[in-house]
Amino acid sequence: MGVGGRNRFDCPLAAQLREFSAAGLGGVEITPIYGARGSEARDIEFLSPQWTGALAFTATESRRLGLGVDMATGTGWPFGGPEVTIAQGSSTLALVDGRLTGNPTAMKVKRAAPGGEGLVLDPYSTDALAGYLARFTKALQPLAPGSLRGQFHDSFEYYNASWSPTLPQEFARLNGYDIQDYARELAGDKPLDADKLGRLKGDYRRTLARMHLDYVNGWVSWAHAQGFIARNQAHGAPGNLLDLYAAADIPETESYGMTPLPIPGLRAPPDEVNPDPDPSKNLIARFASSAAHVAGKPLASSETLTWLRENFRAAR
Repeated sequence: MGVGGRNRFDCPLAAQLREFSAAGLGGVEITPIYGARGSEARDIEFLSPQWTGALAFTATESRRLGLGVDMATGTGWPFGGPEVTIAQGSSTLALVDGRLTGNPTAMKVKRAAPGGEGLVLDPYSTDALAGYLARFTKALQPLAPGSLRGQFHDSFEYYNASWSPTLPQEFARLNGYDIQDYARELAGDKPLDADKLGRLKGDYRRTLARMHLDYVNGWVSWAHAQGFIARNQAHGAPGNLLDLYAAADIPETESYGMTPLPIPGLRAPPDEVNPDPDPSKNLIARFASSAAHVAGKPLASSETLTWLRENFRAAR
């Protein structure tokens, strides 16, 4: 039987998978987002037993059709949800009473699916990540081994995330001095010699980079422990992008809007073209493939048919 008691061949999920297979696609990615207005009664709460049942059904049908299945480790993007507390959520650097601390961003998951709404996770905390992933470990436990191929982490869209509770300790460990001794200087509240300020900012940014790489590595290790491979979009992150892309099994890039590439027959209406000042070269598209090449990864991927304009539009 299929979802909701239907015969599996009558199920809309199965019908879509058959179309994908017939078109020659190699697999699908599941990233749950908001439901359709007017159909709220058909919403399935994210990671509920009913949702996991639908996932298992999709995986079984996909395997029968020769399709692989990846899923985002969350809904919408970036990581976050109802279980994330303010203390576990993202925060921005702030100066309070002469000391550096974090001010919660209060950012919510973008395009969250029903049951996936909540605060965005601290992208520099492996402890917060471990608590977040525990929900997925439990929810996915009923799946048969090999049901899913991989897990996916979207681009770094943890907006204004520039602090984590353990940053001072990690900063001291990496750099050998206390960041709080230069709190006012880093916050721009007290002048400092340009060379020293440059070193201070460099050490701070290097610490964030190290902490986010640990975060990504923690997620990849979790995925491997569950029997999955990991796909990661590293762009946007405050770190060494080569390291961040290469941390995953499949480094993944992304396209933004329409790029007027020299493809015969490609139509590029002026109002739909990417306003990027260097669109034809689109350096970001090379990041993932470079990491795959340098790190010896056999695969690289791209989120290609994405956002062209407000309310998704495709070139005619």
